[in-house]
Amino acid sequence: MADHPAVVLHIGAHKTASTHLQQAIRAERRALLAAGGGFFGPPHFRSGRFPFREAMAWRGELARLRRRHAPGLVGRHARMQRLVLSEENILGGAHDPDMFEQGRFYPRAAQRLARFIAAAGADEVTLFLAVRDPASFLLSAYSQKLLSGRPMPFDSFIGALDPARLSWAELMARLLAVPQVAGCVLWRFEDYPAIAPRVLDAMLPPAGAAQVPLPAQPAHQGLSARAHKEVMDWLRAGDRGDAAKVARRARTRFAKSPTEPGFAPFGAATLAATAQAYARDLAAVAAMARVTWLRA
Repeated sequence: MADHPAVVLHIGAHKTASTHLQQAIRAERRALLAAGGGFFGPPHFRSGRFPFREAMAWRGELARLRRRHAPGLVGRHARMQRLVLSEENILGGAHDPDMFEQGRFYPRAAQRLARFIAAAGADEVTLFLAVRDPASFLLSAYSQKLLSGRPMPFDSFIGALDPARLSWAELMARLLAVPQVAGCVLWRFEDYPAIAPRVLDAMLPPAGAAQVPLPAQPAHQGLSARAHKEVMDWLRAGDRGDAAKVARRARTRFAKSPTEPGFAPFGAATLAATAQAYARDLAAVAAMARVTWLRA
Protein backbone atom coordinates (compact mmCIF):
# COMPACT_ATOMS: atom_id res chain seq x y z
CA MET A 1 0.00 0.00 0.00
CA ALA A 2 1.06 3.59 -0.58
CA ASP A 3 2.06 5.77 2.39
CA HIS A 4 -0.60 8.27 1.39
CA PRO A 5 -3.85 7.46 -0.38
CA ALA A 6 -4.92 9.10 -3.60
CA VAL A 7 -7.84 11.29 -2.60
CA VAL A 8 -10.92 11.40 -4.82
CA LEU A 9 -13.45 14.07 -3.91
CA HIS A 10 -16.91 13.66 -5.46
CA ILE A 11 -18.65 17.01 -4.96
CA GLY A 12 -21.92 16.49 -6.85
CA ALA A 13 -23.37 18.68 -8.18
CA HIS A 14 -26.81 18.47 -6.59
CA LYS A 15 -29.56 16.86 -8.65
CA THR A 16 -27.13 14.90 -10.83
CA ALA A 17 -27.77 11.40 -9.37
CA SER A 18 -25.19 11.90 -6.63
CA THR A 19 -27.31 10.02 -4.08
CA HIS A 20 -27.80 7.14 -6.50
CA LEU A 21 -24.03 6.85 -6.96
CA GLN A 22 -23.32 7.22 -3.23
CA GLN A 23 -25.81 4.51 -2.26
CA ALA A 24 -24.33 2.10 -4.78
CA ILE A 25 -20.77 2.60 -3.54
CA ARG A 26 -21.71 2.58 0.13
CA ALA A 27 -23.49 -0.77 -0.24
CA GLU A 28 -20.18 -2.34 -1.35
CA ARG A 29 -17.83 -0.72 1.17
CA ARG A 30 -16.44 -4.06 2.37
CA ALA A 31 -15.53 -5.15 -1.15
CA LEU A 32 -13.92 -1.77 -1.80
CA LEU A 33 -11.90 -2.04 1.39
CA ALA A 34 -10.56 -5.40 0.21
CA ALA A 35 -9.56 -3.68 -3.05
CA GLY A 36 -7.62 -1.01 -1.15
CA GLY A 37 -10.24 1.73 -1.13
CA GLY A 38 -12.12 3.61 1.54
CA PHE A 39 -15.41 5.42 1.04
CA PHE A 40 -17.02 8.15 3.14
CA GLY A 41 -20.29 9.71 2.04
CA PRO A 42 -22.93 12.08 3.41
CA PRO A 43 -23.84 9.95 6.48
CA HIS A 44 -20.29 10.45 7.72
CA PHE A 45 -20.04 14.16 6.95
CA ARG A 46 -23.50 15.05 8.30
CA SER A 47 -23.34 13.02 11.50
CA GLY A 48 -20.83 15.07 13.46
CA ARG A 49 -18.03 12.52 13.01
CA PHE A 50 -16.33 15.00 10.66
CA PRO A 51 -16.17 18.74 11.49
CA PHE A 52 -18.15 19.66 8.37
CA ARG A 53 -20.18 22.53 9.80
CA GLU A 54 -17.15 24.01 11.51
CA ALA A 55 -15.12 23.81 8.32
CA MET A 56 -17.83 25.43 6.21
CA ALA A 57 -18.16 28.29 8.71
CA TRP A 58 -14.39 28.74 9.19
CA ARG A 59 -13.09 32.26 8.60
CA GLY A 60 -9.54 31.93 9.91
CA GLU A 61 -6.33 30.63 8.38
CA LEU A 62 -6.67 27.30 6.60
CA ALA A 63 -3.39 26.09 8.11
CA ARG A 64 -4.87 26.56 11.55
CA LEU A 65 -8.01 24.63 10.56
CA ARG A 66 -5.81 21.81 9.28
CA ARG A 67 -3.76 21.72 12.49
CA ARG A 68 -6.94 21.80 14.57
CA HIS A 69 -8.12 18.54 13.00
CA ALA A 70 -4.79 16.82 12.32
CA PRO A 71 -4.17 14.19 11.16
CA GLY A 72 -7.53 14.60 9.46
CA LEU A 73 -9.58 12.01 7.64
CA VAL A 74 -6.81 11.39 5.11
CA GLY A 75 -4.10 10.93 7.72
CA ARG A 76 -6.17 8.39 9.63
CA HIS A 77 -6.42 6.25 6.49
CA ALA A 78 -2.91 6.77 5.19
CA ARG A 79 -2.31 3.14 4.26
CA MET A 80 -5.23 2.91 1.90
CA GLN A 81 -4.62 2.93 -1.83
CA ARG A 82 -7.45 5.35 -2.54
CA LEU A 83 -9.81 7.36 -0.38
CA VAL A 84 -13.12 8.35 -1.96
CA LEU A 85 -14.99 11.19 -0.25
CA SER A 86 -18.44 12.19 -1.51
CA GLU A 87 -20.46 15.16 -0.30
CA GLU A 88 -22.32 17.54 -2.62
CA ASN A 89 -22.93 20.06 0.15
CA ILE A 90 -19.26 21.04 -0.08
CA LEU A 91 -20.35 23.18 -3.03
CA GLY A 92 -23.12 24.88 -1.07
CA GLY A 93 -26.89 24.61 -1.31
CA ALA A 94 -28.90 23.73 -4.41
CA HIS A 95 -31.13 26.74 -3.76
CA ASP A 96 -28.64 29.21 -2.30
CA PRO A 97 -30.18 32.72 -2.44
CA ASP A 98 -26.80 34.11 -3.56
CA MET A 99 -26.91 31.90 -6.65
CA PHE A 100 -30.16 33.53 -7.71
CA GLU A 101 -28.94 37.02 -6.87
CA GLN A 102 -25.55 36.67 -8.57
CA GLY A 103 -26.52 34.37 -11.44
CA ARG A 104 -23.67 31.96 -10.60
CA PHE A 105 -23.62 28.32 -9.60
CA TYR A 106 -22.53 27.92 -5.97
CA PRO A 107 -20.97 31.34 -5.39
CA ARG A 108 -18.90 30.25 -2.36
CA ALA A 109 -17.87 26.84 -3.69
CA ALA A 110 -14.12 27.49 -3.93
CA GLN A 111 -13.84 28.80 -0.38
CA ARG A 112 -15.89 25.90 0.97
CA LEU A 113 -13.82 23.39 -0.99
CA ALA A 114 -10.56 24.81 0.38
CA ARG A 115 -11.89 24.58 3.94
CA PHE A 116 -13.04 21.00 3.48
CA ILE A 117 -9.66 19.96 2.06
CA ALA A 118 -7.91 21.57 5.02
CA ALA A 119 -10.15 19.86 7.59
CA ALA A 120 -9.73 16.52 5.81
CA GLY A 121 -5.94 16.90 5.86
CA ALA A 122 -5.49 16.35 2.13
CA ASP A 123 -2.45 17.59 0.19
CA GLU A 124 -3.95 16.94 -3.24
CA VAL A 125 -7.38 15.90 -4.49
CA THR A 126 -8.97 14.95 -7.79
CA LEU A 127 -12.49 16.31 -8.10
CA PHE A 128 -15.39 14.38 -9.61
CA LEU A 129 -18.27 16.55 -10.77
CA ALA A 130 -21.45 15.92 -12.74
CA VAL A 131 -23.19 18.82 -14.49
CA ARG A 132 -26.69 19.27 -15.87
CA ASP A 133 -28.61 21.53 -18.22
CA PRO A 134 -29.27 24.60 -16.02
CA ALA A 135 -33.02 24.71 -16.70
CA SER A 136 -33.35 21.05 -15.73
CA PHE A 137 -31.09 21.61 -12.71
CA LEU A 138 -33.24 24.48 -11.43
CA LEU A 139 -36.45 22.58 -11.95
CA SER A 140 -35.15 19.58 -10.04
CA ALA A 141 -33.86 21.83 -7.24
CA TYR A 142 -37.30 23.41 -7.03
CA SER A 143 -38.99 20.01 -6.70
CA GLN A 144 -36.56 19.11 -3.94
CA LYS A 145 -37.36 22.34 -2.12
CA LEU A 146 -41.05 21.44 -2.12
CA LEU A 147 -40.30 17.90 -0.98
CA SER A 148 -38.22 19.25 1.90
CA GLY A 149 -41.25 21.10 3.22
CA ARG A 150 -40.60 24.63 1.95
CA PRO A 151 -43.38 25.19 -0.59
CA MET A 152 -43.52 28.25 -2.80
CA PRO A 153 -44.69 29.02 -6.35
CA PHE A 154 -42.07 28.44 -9.02
CA ASP A 155 -42.02 32.13 -10.01
CA SER A 156 -41.07 33.05 -6.44
CA PHE A 157 -38.36 30.42 -6.43
CA ILE A 158 -36.74 31.40 -9.74
CA GLY A 159 -37.14 35.16 -9.42
CA ALA A 160 -35.38 37.02 -12.23
CA LEU A 161 -32.72 34.34 -12.79
CA ASP A 162 -32.17 33.43 -16.44
CA PRO A 163 -31.01 29.78 -16.54
CA ALA A 164 -28.99 30.48 -19.69
CA ARG A 165 -26.73 32.76 -17.62
CA LEU A 166 -25.58 29.97 -15.31
CA SER A 167 -22.15 28.66 -16.29
CA TRP A 168 -20.46 25.44 -15.21
CA ALA A 169 -17.25 26.69 -16.84
CA GLU A 170 -17.22 29.68 -14.49
CA LEU A 171 -17.65 27.35 -11.51
CA MET A 172 -14.97 24.98 -12.82
CA ALA A 173 -12.44 27.81 -13.14
CA ARG A 174 -12.98 28.72 -9.50
CA LEU A 175 -12.66 25.11 -8.32
CA LEU A 176 -9.48 24.48 -10.31
CA ALA A 177 -7.93 27.59 -8.74
CA VAL A 178 -7.96 25.94 -5.30
CA PRO A 179 -4.27 25.02 -4.83
CA GLN A 180 -4.77 21.41 -3.74
CA VAL A 181 -6.95 20.50 -6.75
CA ALA A 182 -4.95 18.39 -9.20
CA GLY A 183 -7.76 18.15 -11.74
CA CYS A 184 -11.38 17.28 -12.31
CA VAL A 185 -13.23 14.36 -13.89
CA LEU A 186 -16.53 15.59 -15.30
CA TRP A 187 -19.61 14.05 -16.89
CA ARG A 188 -23.10 15.14 -17.88
CA PHE A 189 -26.08 14.05 -15.83
CA GLU A 190 -27.87 13.50 -19.13
CA ASP A 191 -25.31 10.76 -19.91
CA TYR A 192 -25.37 9.18 -16.45
CA PRO A 193 -27.09 5.85 -17.21
CA ALA A 194 -24.58 5.15 -20.00
CA ILE A 195 -21.54 6.68 -18.32
CA ALA A 196 -21.94 5.42 -14.73
CA PRO A 197 -19.69 2.33 -15.13
CA ARG A 198 -16.89 4.54 -16.49
CA VAL A 199 -17.38 6.98 -13.62
CA LEU A 200 -16.94 4.13 -11.17
CA ASP A 201 -13.88 2.86 -13.05
CA ALA A 202 -12.25 6.28 -12.78
CA MET A 203 -13.33 6.93 -9.19
CA LEU A 204 -12.65 3.64 -7.43
CA PRO A 205 -9.45 1.64 -6.96
CA PRO A 206 -8.53 -0.95 -9.57
CA ALA A 207 -10.85 -3.97 -9.30
CA GLY A 208 -13.19 -1.93 -7.10
CA ALA A 209 -15.68 -0.72 -9.69
CA ALA A 210 -16.65 -4.22 -10.71
CA GLN A 211 -17.94 -4.79 -7.18
CA VAL A 212 -20.54 -1.98 -7.39
CA PRO A 213 -23.87 -2.80 -9.04
CA LEU A 214 -25.95 0.31 -9.66
CA PRO A 215 -29.52 0.44 -8.32
CA ALA A 216 -32.18 0.24 -11.01
CA GLN A 217 -34.19 3.24 -9.83
CA PRO A 218 -33.20 6.86 -9.22
CA ALA A 219 -32.85 7.81 -5.57
CA HIS A 220 -35.00 10.95 -5.80
CA GLN A 221 -37.84 11.54 -8.22
CA GLY A 222 -39.13 15.03 -9.00
CA LEU A 223 -42.75 16.10 -9.16
CA SER A 224 -45.16 15.54 -11.99
CA ALA A 225 -47.33 18.41 -13.20
CA ARG A 226 -50.35 17.07 -11.31
CA ALA A 227 -48.32 16.51 -8.14
CA HIS A 228 -47.07 20.09 -8.32
CA LYS A 229 -50.65 21.37 -8.79
CA GLU A 230 -51.77 19.45 -5.72
CA VAL A 231 -49.03 21.06 -3.61
CA MET A 232 -49.85 24.53 -4.94
CA ASP A 233 -53.58 24.00 -4.30
CA TRP A 234 -52.73 23.04 -0.72
CA LEU A 235 -50.52 26.10 -0.36
CA ARG A 236 -53.14 28.50 -1.73
CA ALA A 237 -55.79 27.02 0.54
CA GLY A 238 -53.68 28.02 3.52
CA ASP A 239 -53.90 24.55 5.00
CA ARG A 240 -51.72 23.80 7.95
CA GLY A 241 -49.76 20.65 8.43
CA ASP A 242 -46.60 18.95 7.26
CA ALA A 243 -45.75 20.51 3.88
CA ALA A 244 -43.11 17.88 3.14
CA LYS A 245 -45.62 15.10 3.75
CA VAL A 246 -48.11 16.79 1.43
CA ALA A 247 -45.49 16.99 -1.34
CA ARG A 248 -44.33 13.40 -0.86
CA ARG A 249 -47.90 12.14 -0.86
CA ALA A 250 -48.61 14.05 -4.08
CA ARG A 251 -45.44 12.62 -5.66
CA THR A 252 -46.55 9.09 -4.80
CA ARG A 253 -50.14 9.66 -5.93
CA PHE A 254 -49.13 11.23 -9.24
CA ALA A 255 -45.73 9.65 -9.88
CA LYS A 256 -44.01 10.78 -13.07
CA SER A 257 -44.64 8.41 -15.97
CA PRO A 258 -45.43 8.56 -19.69
CA THR A 259 -48.99 9.45 -18.70
CA GLU A 260 -47.96 11.79 -15.85
CA PRO A 261 -45.50 14.30 -17.34
CA GLY A 262 -43.21 16.28 -15.11
CA PHE A 263 -43.87 19.83 -14.02
CA ALA A 264 -42.62 22.02 -16.91
CA PRO A 265 -42.73 25.77 -16.21
CA PHE A 266 -40.13 26.88 -18.79
CA GLY A 267 -41.26 27.84 -22.27
CA ALA A 268 -39.79 26.42 -25.47
CA ALA A 269 -37.72 29.54 -26.19
CA THR A 270 -36.11 29.49 -22.73
CA LEU A 271 -35.34 25.78 -22.99
CA ALA A 272 -33.78 26.21 -26.45
CA ALA A 273 -31.65 29.19 -25.38
CA THR A 274 -30.48 27.37 -22.25
CA ALA A 275 -29.62 24.22 -24.19
CA GLN A 276 -27.51 26.25 -26.61
CA ALA A 277 -25.76 28.06 -23.76
CA TYR A 278 -25.15 24.71 -22.01
CA ALA A 279 -23.49 23.28 -25.12
CA ARG A 280 -21.22 26.32 -25.45
CA ASP A 281 -20.45 26.16 -21.75
CA LEU A 282 -19.40 22.52 -21.91
CA ALA A 283 -17.17 23.24 -24.90
CA ALA A 284 -15.40 25.84 -22.73
CA VAL A 285 -15.04 23.31 -19.90
CA ALA A 286 -13.64 20.69 -22.27
CA ALA A 287 -10.94 23.13 -23.39
CA MET A 288 -9.69 23.66 -19.84
CA ALA A 289 -6.44 22.12 -18.71
CA ARG A 290 -6.75 19.45 -16.01
CA VAL A 291 -10.35 18.57 -16.93
CA THR A 292 -11.22 15.05 -18.08
CA TRP A 293 -14.67 14.81 -19.64
CA LEU A 294 -16.19 11.32 -19.64
CA ARG A 295 -18.38 11.36 -22.72
CA ALA A 296 -21.12 8.90 -23.57
